[in-house]
Amino acid sequence: DSGLLNENLYEGLEEDVVIAPLAELQGITAVASMRCFAGYAGKRLFFSENNTPGNWPHYLTLDDNICGIVESNGMLYVATDGHPYVVAALSDCESASCRQAVRLPEALPMAGCGPHAIVALPQGAAYVSHKGLVGIAGRSAPTIITQSLYSAEQWQRMVPKSMRLAVHAGKLFCFCQYSAFVLTLSGGSSAEWALDNHTELSDRPLDVFTTRTGELILRTATELQQWNAGVKRRPHLWESPELVAPAELNFGAGHVNLRGG
Repeated sequence: DSGLLNENLYEGLEEDVVIAPLAELQGITAVASMRCFAGYAGKRLFFSENNTPGNWPHYLTLDDNICGIVESNGMLYVATDGHPYVVAALSDCESASCRQAVRLPEALPMAGCGPHAIVALPQGAAYVSHKGLVGIAGRSAPTIITQSLYSAEQWQRMVPKSMRLAVHAGKLFCFCQYSAFVLTLSGGSSAEWALDNHTELSDRPLDVFTTRTGELILRTATELQQWNAGVKRRPHLWESPELVAPAELNFGAGHVNLRGG
């Protein structure tokens, strides 16, 4: 309409200003408790505006380079090449700009940066470091949850940067270049392997992930395999630990209790 004034045309075309996500943004993660998305690049942790996934105006600058992030129980856990961090995910924030990062005290650099090396747990998060699997719960000091299972030398032989983590049926799976194992999580609801908290595995997948419906999928060079979905059981080799008695004993019998096999 040629009768409209320029100022009216301007108001009609005016749009909200949005900041697009960086092209180099990594690890984009949905944070339900924040009603936003999070991602990282270098030392910066970026957030989209609440309920506006196309607008990324907020970021926090950390002291360490970010290697992986994961959300659990309303907290965002951040693994870096230095200290781990925890970011409060307050649901009553009107804007993502009100989040704050807490730098946890001990430096535990992440080994093999990327989403494959960090995973959400029911009580927090776990990620791969050069010292072992690091467990974080809230703002408490991190712990090495594999410290009693593997010596420093054994852990390095497993090539930490090759490790892939996944959680399935109350267990934490770790697949490595030369070995693999599964840990029963505290408070896990799975009834399998009730007396077995740590088991070594023979699988060597290239990658592993858990589907939205909870299935554990292993990717080999030629196919995808679903955990615990075969029609027959695989052979299992059990090795007894070394048992030292205070006096000489004559073992006349052994008792093995098996369920489901």
